[in-house]
Amino acid sequence: MYNVYFLTHFALMLLWVVPAFYLNYRLLKKYPNAAPEEKLTMLKSVQSISDKTELPASSFIPLVGVLMILNDTSVLQIGIIHFKTLLALIAIGLYHMSRGRLKRIITSMEGSGAVVGQGRQLILLRVITLVLLAAIVLLIFTLNGYFRTVFVVGSWIS
Repeated sequence: MYNVYFLTHFALMLLWVVPAFYLNYRLLKKYPNAAPEEKLTMLKSVQSISDKTELPASSFIPLVGVLMILNDTSVLQIGIIHFKTLLALIAIGLYHMSRGRLKRIITSMEGSGAVVGQGRQLILLRVITLVLLAAIVLLIFTLNGYFRTVFVVGSWIS
C-alpha cells in the first residue's frame, strides 16, 4: 500500500509543480507589460488553471503524506523528512496566500479599483512558492530518493 501512496504523492507533486512553472513563466513574461484588460484576462486564466491543478494537488499532498507516514512510521527516522515537511507546509501556506492575492486583484480590476503593486506581490509569492517546491524536489532526489522514485514509477509502468 505504501507504493500506492508514494506514487499518488509523486503524481500530485507533478500536478502542482508543472503548472506552477508554466503559470509563473506566463505571469513573469506577459503580466508587467500587458494592458489592464489583458491583465484581467490573464489573471482569470491563471486562476482557472490553478483551480483545476494546483489547488487539488496542494490540498491532497499533505493527506497522502500523512497516509504514507501512518503506513510506514520508519520514514520519520529520516531526518531530512522533517525539513521537507516544514518546507512543504510553508509552500502550501504561501500558495494559498498567492491565491488570495490573485482573487483580490481580480475583484479590484473588475470593480475598476486600484491594483498598484499587487501584481508584483502576486508574482513574488508565486515565485517563492515555486522555489520552495523546487527545493523540496531536490531534497527528495539528492537523498537517494531519485533511484527509488524511478524504480517505483518504472515498476508500475511496465
